[in-house]
Amino acid sequence: NHTRLDKAMIVLGWKNDMTGHTKRNSLLRHDKYKLIDIYGQRNYHNLGNYRGSLPKDNKEDMLIKYKYYFMAENNAEYNYATEKIWEPIVCECLCFYWGCPNLEDYIDPMAFVRLNLDDIPGSLAIIKKAIEEDWWTQRIEIIREMKHKILNKLTLFPVINKLIQL
Repeated sequence: NHTRLDKAMIVLGWKNDMTGHTKRNSLLRHDKYKLIDIYGQRNYHNLGNYRGSLPKDNKEDMLIKYKYYFMAENNAEYNYATEKIWEPIVCECLCFYWGCPNLEDYIDPMAFVRLNLDDIPGSLAIIKKAIEEDWWTQRIEIIREMKHKILNKLTLFPVINKLIQL
């Protein structure tokens, strides 16, 4: 075990054309508390908390250094969640999340923190409170349970294996 940073991080690209992109970038622009460290190839959106590119473009090596991760899917679609939520959980981060409206049908709602990105001040207040109250430590066992569920039930190979068994 290693000590993790009591902050959130995000890996951010250049895109800004879909709903999730604009909501994500808006929250980051308004992060006056500097709660979220921003990584990416470049500081495409001129954000104040940009920390640089990822070492060797390896997101996982950086994720395991943080307790928290922030991400918004490109769109909010039912039954549609991507690596944007799976990767942080597999790396044992508590993810501040916007996207799949019924994600709770797949994973325990204590394994992530849902944000309403139409309310930027409210979302930033939730992130600040979670970090101050150390929600990561309070939820890490559930995050680990969901990590195992993701790896053993929800990813491609377990699903293929289940289909073969039919």
